[in-house]
Amino acid sequence: MRKIKTELYNWIISDKTLSRLELRLLFWLAAHQDEKGNVTGIYFKDIADELHCSVSGFYRVRDSLTEKEYITWDKSDSADMDIKLYDNDFVVDGEIVYKNYVDIDIAMFRDDKFFEIKAGAIKLAMYFVKRIAAAGAVTMTNSKSGVPKEAESKRKLWYNPLNLLSDIKAKLFCKDNRSAKEYMEELKPWIQEGFVQSEGSKYRVVTVLKKSILKSEGKKEYPEKDANEQCVKMFCRRNKIEHNKKNLKDTADLIWQYRKYAALGKFNIRTLLCKAIENTCSTVLNSYNVHKSLRNLIEYNAPGILA
Repeated sequence: MRKIKTELYNWIISDKTLSRLELRLLFWLAAHQDEKGNVTGIYFKDIADELHCSVSGFYRVRDSLTEKEYITWDKSDSADMDIKLYDNDFVVDGEIVYKNYVDIDIAMFRDDKFFEIKAGAIKLAMYFVKRIAAAGAVTMTNSKSGVPKEAESKRKLWYNPLNLLSDIKAKLFCKDNRSAKEYMEELKPWIQEGFVQSEGSKYRVVTVLKKSILKSEGKKEYPEKDANEQCVKMFCRRNKIEHNKKNLKDTADLIWQYRKYAALGKFNIRTLLCKAIENTCSTVLNSYNVHKSLRNLIEYNAPGILA
């Protein structure tokens, strides 16, 4: 999904108990969850690799976030587990509704190096990103020629010279100015500050660099991409079906391609896709054969819907 509801996002920023690894797991879950906040089939070795930590480190963080009531988890299979991220459900009365959220599908939040800095610096970056997103800063890969200069300027946050550090302390519960300065120093690759003179007054300006808020890989991807790939990956692992990145992506994209038919026909597209994989792939995933089988299953469950 790569979306975090505003209320949850604000709570994460204000929670001084969260560690760097806990933050990294929360972002990973938000990226891979379905529209109801669920991430299914998480294999402990895979997630440890994703988080760049030991397996025991993952278990410690999982249990810690459970105690803090950010997540719940369930052992759905002998080899993996399902995790639900609290308060990040985008389904309202049976319909998917994307509103009141912060888009975390930006370059900074996809950068492994970003999650190597201190937890306080990560939360400070979250605060700045929320501020510029609310102001309407440009976050697209390439600004269109018609985008007004005002939209670009909203990546800049203006402070009176002495107010920046006090604002950071208030928002992030920093002990002192020294901690706030250290966080700003760590954020230099993505967020920079400086002083400007304007109308006889001196201001401290924090700029979220444009390269930091670009969409990932220069592409506009649909919100459920990571969740759909996680679904296919889980099914293949549980059924010992080999796959490569291209076949995994092409197969997972079928969920997005046929989602509208699923809504009209009132069937579960992920369930049908897994059935199509089961019908056509005994040892190796083949997206072409899965596609053909999926269409047949859709026609069987909702006759005439593809016509």
